[in-house]
Amino acid sequence: SLFQISTRARSYFLSFWNLIDAMAVLLALASTIVMRSYFTILETGLEETTFLRGLLAITTGFLWLRVLSLLKAINIQLATFVLAILQITKDILWFCVILATLVVSFSQMFFTLLAPASCAAGDSSEWCKST
Repeated sequence: SLFQISTRARSYFLSFWNLIDAMAVLLALASTIVMRSYFTILETGLEETTFLRGLLAITTGFLWLRVLSLLKAINIQLATFVLAILQITKDILWFCVILATLVVSFSQMFFTLLAPASCAAGDSSEWCKST
């Protein structure tokens, strides 16, 4: 009986929408703390907030997924559509991994073939530094 409760609790906490909710709350809290430290404690300007902008962009995405979760609970037709999109995404994940591996491997091969020999000899030109 205790094993069933722990198994159900684990599956509840590891479900997709509960993970989205937890990440949204944690990222919102982290964004608030980082914003407070950037603008009050460190007194930095807006030009030095690259990390903060990235954190806020990720937080915004998770908060919109949380809104989608709420809308899914309200409308049954939207719930069916969202679940279908999630299933398609899960099915295509391994295809995307293989495709990304192929793209990276071919880009590495083309870089090896097309890089000038002076870069391998230790040339410090701007093109060699940027690649």
